[in-house]
Amino acid sequence: MIRIVGLYFLFFISSLTAKAQIEGYIFDNAELLKKKEFSSLEFFMRGINEENAPEYVFYSLNGLMGEDIYEVGKRLYSNIITKNDIIDQGVLYIYSKEENEFALITGESLKWHYGRSFEDSITNITKSYFEEEEYFTGLSKTFTQLYSMFNKRVPWQISYNSFTELGNDLANSEGKLVEFTGIPITKNLTTRHDPDIYMSNEYYIRVKGDNGKVIRLFYTIDMLDDIQKLISSPKARIIARIGSLRPFKFLYVGRKPLSQ
Repeated sequence: MIRIVGLYFLFFISSLTAKAQIEGYIFDNAELLKKKEFSSLEFFMRGINEENAPEYVFYSLNGLMGEDIYEVGKRLYSNIITKNDIIDQGVLYIYSKEENEFALITGESLKWHYGRSFEDSITNITKSYFEEEEYFTGLSKTFTQLYSMFNKRVPWQISYNSFTELGNDLANSEGKLVEFTGIPITKNLTTRHDPDIYMSNEYYIRVKGDNGKVIRLFYTIDMLDDIQKLISSPKARIIARIGSLRPFKFLYVGRKPLSQ
């Protein structure tokens, strides 16, 4: 019986996804919004979905059929978010009406910039309005906060096209993006972190930059598939964020084909 329900749920998700891709950035399967509210919110969402920046999507469900909302959200994310081949930067906010549960699912490049406390603050905003059935206001305020966090506070334009350019502006580089041609030095992932130096459990690989210097390129464990592809290449065009200057840290964001 459990297997049948699971298969039905997968079919259910697939059918909703096909419909959702036609509608735009709002997939209101729980029918929370009135027709005019839906149109107004869709217009708002199109405004915050800027080119070369995070993609924002809202998805409502009537119920989870016993599944975990984050697991459902991950499947929806992979089917709905328009995959950026260079940077994984989608933002999916999901709500299940029956369980009154919310989940924030984001691309890996965004996970450097928020934690559980931020997600809780977002959920609290939405809940306060949903309790009064003010769905349009709740969602517009929720996505305004998400946009403020991921677009206004986090730059997505490439500031430096080489380590040489970065070196000329090092004092002002924290938080900005650098794109460079790198040669992966690490060829296996057995030694990934150095807690004595960085006091963290973040993972890293060693990469030789286009200025000949070797850096530590940090990544999250969920980026492992992409990192494995990176270290299997003799050379790659890498996009990284300067996470901090003391200690000096590069945070992996994405990669491009060498031809681009």
